Amino acid sequence: MKKRSAVEVGSDGRLAGLYIVGFHGAVDPGSTPGLRQPVHSDFQGRLVRLYPDLEIETFAKIGDGPLPGVGTKISQSWLAYKDDVVVALGDAERAAAAEIVARAKSGPVREFLRRLRKQHAPADRTWRASREGALEVWCCSRDRADEVYRAIRAVAREHQKMAAMNKKLLIEASWWLFNAAVDYDDTLQAAAGLLAAHDGDWRGMLYGDRPEDEVRRRAAKLMGE
Repeated sequence: MKKRSAVEVGSDGRLAGLYIVGFHGAVDPGSTPGLRQPVHSDFQGRLVRLYPDLEIETFAKIGDGPLPGVGTKISQSWLAYKDDVVVALGDAERAAAAEIVARAKSGPVREFLRRLRKQHAPADRTWRASREGALEVWCCSRDRADEVYRAIRAVAREHQKMAAMNKKLLIEASWWLFNAAVDYDDTLQAAAGLLAAHDGDWRGMLYGDRPEDEVRRRAAKLMGE
C-alpha cells in the first residue's frame, strides 16, 4: 500500500502543490450539464489521489497522453482548491445562453456563463475555465456549481412548458431538465414531460418510492388536461 501524506491547505482553501489536470469520467456535449470530480497532479506532473481527509497518494507521471482509466484531460492545468468540482456545459446550454445568464445571481457565475455566447473563448487561468472541444468547462466551488445548475434548471422548466404541444421539443426539454435537476422534484417533472410525450423512458428516471401517480398528474397538467 502506498504511503499517504497530508496536503497543506492555505487560508484561501488552496491545496499547496496540487493542480487540476482534468476530471473523472466523460461528459457528452449533447447530454449536459455535467458535474464531475477533478483529477489532480502535483508540481512534478505526477497523478495524485486526493482523499476526503485531505491526505494524498502519489502515482506515476501523467505524461502527454490521455489520463489513465476513465477521465478527461483539460488543455491546461489549474490551481487546486479544497472542495473543487468541475462543471461541463454543452449544446443545450449554448443554445439558451442568454436566458441562463439572465437567471444567474452572482457575478462570477454570470461571467462564466457568458463564455457560452462567445465564438472563441480562450482558456482563462484566473477563472479556471476553458473550452474543451464542444464543452465549456469550469472548475469552481460546489456553491457556484449549484448556482449554475439552478439557473439552467429554471430555463429548462420554462422550455418544457413551452414545448408541451411539440413531442420532439418536449422530450428534449425534459431530458435537459433531468440532467440539470437539483432535487427530486425536478426529476419528477422531467419524467412527467416524457410521459406527456408518450416516451416510455420516463419510468427509468424514477427511483426510491417511484411515485408514478404524481408523474401522471404532472403530465396531465403539462398537457392542460
